[in-house]
Amino acid sequence: ISMEDLCNLTKLSELVAIKNGSRALICSMPKEQLASLERAFQNNMDFIKPLMEGIPFNSTLKDIKGTLEMLTQSLGNFLKEFVSMRSWSDMRQEMMFLTNVNSTSSSADIYQSVSRIVCGHPEGGGLQIKSLNWYEDHNYKAFFGSNSSEDDAVNFYDNYTTPFCNNLMKKLESNPLSRIIWRALKPLLVGKVLYSPDTPVTRTIMSEVNKTFQELSVFHELGGMWEETRPKIKKFMEDSQEMDLIRVLLKSEQIWNQYMVGSRWSSEEVAQFL
Repeated sequence: ISMEDLCNLTKLSELVAIKNGSRALICSMPKEQLASLERAFQNNMDFIKPLMEGIPFNSTLKDIKGTLEMLTQSLGNFLKEFVSMRSWSDMRQEMMFLTNVNSTSSSADIYQSVSRIVCGHPEGGGLQIKSLNWYEDHNYKAFFGSNSSEDDAVNFYDNYTTPFCNNLMKKLESNPLSRIIWRALKPLLVGKVLYSPDTPVTRTIMSEVNKTFQELSVFHELGGMWEETRPKIKKFMEDSQEMDLIRVLLKSEQIWNQYMVGSRWSSEEVAQFL
């Protein structure tokens, strides 16, 4: 209800009964003074205090309030830790270097920066990826399919693909000639980088390269998740009753000063964001 509604006896009688001369005094004020009086009234009103005083100490609302405060604190700590991670700071440093490349930057520095971004930091491990250069592949038995450690593709069935693709894979693996070609090209088709020679050192290096691509695929998955949840978030931020309540509470300077002390945001910035 606004101050102007106090002059409407029909609306006023639904909420409160004023028997003294306050209503006549208020109704005689100009609209500018009524608006100023309404703003002062809202700024000095604590919407939360009546609710908190009328609720027992062990109530659910207080538990929720405490949980939300802990969640807010945890999210703040997580963001600080996330921003300060060495990997992200190193990535940002390399990206800033590539963004500001000029004529004075040497090609060696640019190559090293790109290499650091692609290869990342070595952490051990290794993937045994066949070389496309057959003469430099030292494990001939595994390459020609006579190694017992290799999976028997004839008896292998992929439940995530169609029967046609499974039959095609069996035919490629059953013929010696097609098996040679297929096992040389298969790593490339599944997105792995081929290399030569096949030594422990090169396996370690290429495992880091492939690991980088695997980590980058996480961003693709996050993009899909965002596309799925974005409409729900947008609807909640624009049309939900909870956000409408927050917008109303932000109009009170007393609540803002009480619960958001020390924040770098102002009430106008938060209200504009919401």
